[in-house]
Amino acid sequence: MRVLGAAKVPFFNRDTLAAMLGLAPASVDLIENDVGGGFGARGEFYPEDFLIPFAARHVGRPVRWLEDRREHLTAMNHARQADCEVEIACRRDGTILGMRGEIFVDLGAYVRTNGLIQLRTLAQCFSGPYRVPNLHMVVRALLTNKTPSGTYRGPGRYEASFFCERLIELAAVDLGRDSAEMRRRNLIGAAEMPYKLARLEPGGAAVDTECDSGDYGEVLERCLAEFAWEEKRTLQGRLIDGRYHGIAVACFIEGAGAGPKESARLELEPDGTVAVYVGSAAVGQGLETVMAQVAADTLGTPIDLVHVFHGSTPYLNEGYGAFASRSTVLGGSAVYEGAKSLLEKIQGAAAARLGGPPDDIELVDGRARTRDGRSLSFADLAADGLRVDATFQNNNKLTYTYGSAVAHVAVDLGTGQVEVLDFLVVEDVGRIVNPLTLHGQAIGGVVQGLGGAFMENLVYDANGQLLTGTLADYLIPTASDFPRIRAIALENHPSPSNPLGVKGAGEGPIIPVGGLIANAIGNALASFGATPNQLPLSPARVWRMGAEAPMENLGKNARAEPVSDAAGPGRSQIRR
Repeated sequence: MRVLGAAKVPFFNRDTLAAMLGLAPASVDLIENDVGGGFGARGEFYPEDFLIPFAARHVGRPVRWLEDRREHLTAMNHARQADCEVEIACRRDGTILGMRGEIFVDLGAYVRTNGLIQLRTLAQCFSGPYRVPNLHMVVRALLTNKTPSGTYRGPGRYEASFFCERLIELAAVDLGRDSAEMRRRNLIGAAEMPYKLARLEPGGAAVDTECDSGDYGEVLERCLAEFAWEEKRTLQGRLIDGRYHGIAVACFIEGAGAGPKESARLELEPDGTVAVYVGSAAVGQGLETVMAQVAADTLGTPIDLVHVFHGSTPYLNEGYGAFASRSTVLGGSAVYEGAKSLLEKIQGAAAARLGGPPDDIELVDGRARTRDGRSLSFADLAADGLRVDATFQNNNKLTYTYGSAVAHVAVDLGTGQVEVLDFLVVEDVGRIVNPLTLHGQAIGGVVQGLGGAFMENLVYDANGQLLTGTLADYLIPTASDFPRIRAIALENHPSPSNPLGVKGAGEGPIIPVGGLIANAIGNALASFGATPNQLPLSPARVWRMGAEAPMENLGKNARAEPVSDAAGPGRSQIRR
């Protein structure tokens, strides 16, 4: 059986489908298509992934299935449906003593393949990069009449950061502390690495994970300096040209590189090119470029002589796909290990023909060359059948990218519109393979996070009918919505868990955005007693923060005036 349309985890889905159909896995080929982006939702095994192959076997001919945009928005994974009741305890100097609370996650009508990941990461990563000696979170999964929930870029971490950053900001206000100083005081220190996160206990089996390396304070200071924090904090809450200004800072960690392993195969082709087969899938993260770079750099060959094949199950006996920002961490490391082995084979084959020890053979521009200048092309050596299979295994030891982000917003209470005047994220990713693909991941992550902070909202009626089933109702960000975004990537602290020293970088910059924007808006509207504790912060929701503010909370630059009955009884509008 040949199934086209697989993405993210084709080998897992192949094995699942084969078991359901009573077939051997080797008799089912899942062919990865060019899907553009994945962002979590493409990693599921959906009902159609069984029904269409089943129908094809039943009728004995190919079956094709299409969905329109409304069907897609209705049936594909939903996410971010979490509520939290949480407390924080601090010393008067701002040192965090503990957090505790109860988290409720709406999983929809039934649990999908990755439905529980959001719960796990939300609880275990609740404290983010902060030193919280006492943490106790109880997570409750709810089943409702909505579309099932699953993974979506930074699953659980985006939500956890929102709750955690709001808590810390509120505590800083209560204690009269600068919000940056509050975070500085509580960040995990470089001397504390590796730092164990809270223990997760599902079903009584404890699961541990730990931050692997880094200097979190170093990145925070770089971020504040680049943003000119001390200068801009003087704008906090000020009314300038009819808009209230607010700034905020947030810190984050991104657990990535989930195992257990990844596979690769490298072959020297008759035309002198190198074929690289890797189990990782391409979902818009620049997989082909990065894998080709790793192989070319290791083999000393031009990158245009490396051809990368990925994702489809006929290429390899096993593979694991693209999820949890693992492609470069595990897939890249497998390619690197394979390229080293192929390098040794090429040197050995060339030494046998040219004479001399293999260590004296160097590879330059696709040729194996001796020290006295004699050489053979890769094409000359291909007849020797040079091929290697490689696997990189990390024993489920995650890498932890980390960073800080700052934002400056201006709020128009007359319309509820919020403009992001400046947004900066600084992250340390361990080792940068390709600066351009990394920068794209960072900027894209921020924009996606801003979409969740301001626009994206799945609204249901009382009967469980989705009301936002088109892109006219479910708004997504465009390039003109957030034009001022800056990203800086550092590689000061490589990961000790893989030979490349890389850390995952596909999800980090999205993680702090929701809490950061909520804090910036809350700071802008502090004189109104605004408490933005719910996303998205749509214009209507922001407008109500001013319109419904108690009279005693109104700022000196605002006054409340009654509006027409159309606004509803007892409603007011804030005018300047």
